[in-house]
Amino acid sequence: MDYSKSMGTPSTNQPSAPPSYQDISLHPPPYSAQPQGYGFSQQYVSSIDQQLNQHHMQQPFSIGQQHPSLESAMPESPVNDYFGYSIFTMVCCFFPLGIVALASSIATRNAVARGERRMAEQSSRLALMMNHSALATGIAVFSISFALILFLFVA
Repeated sequence: MDYSKSMGTPSTNQPSAPPSYQDISLHPPPYSAQPQGYGFSQQYVSSIDQQLNQHHMQQPFSIGQQHPSLESAMPESPVNDYFGYSIFTMVCCFFPLGIVALASSIATRNAVARGERRMAEQSSRLALMMNHSALATGIAVFSISFALILFLFVA
């Protein structure tokens, strides 16, 4: 159909016959590096680069100072309460120091729940120190007991 003519006049051209099958190629078209319609256009990539450069030019970043948006986005590390370690030292090592460690672990959990980070850190340090003390005391008592029993039965 000829579009250069007005729409009101009918076309006098007869439709042509379809092409013969010998004219159709059996091979696909050659490969192009980037087919049209796929991937990012160079114009799109360059506009993103310009936006990034403008952002960095407006807000310079210096070493040693944190970016203001990063300070609020970074979560604080959780305070460890050493609850399992406290249970272990109370049951298996030295009961009195294990009880103090368990009480400190519970105090750490309560301080974290109330949002008192400084108090939670202090209780956590005390729980860790009591756990280490209970473990060392338990190992020492076990070693002395083993040595004493061995000495009594051998001698």
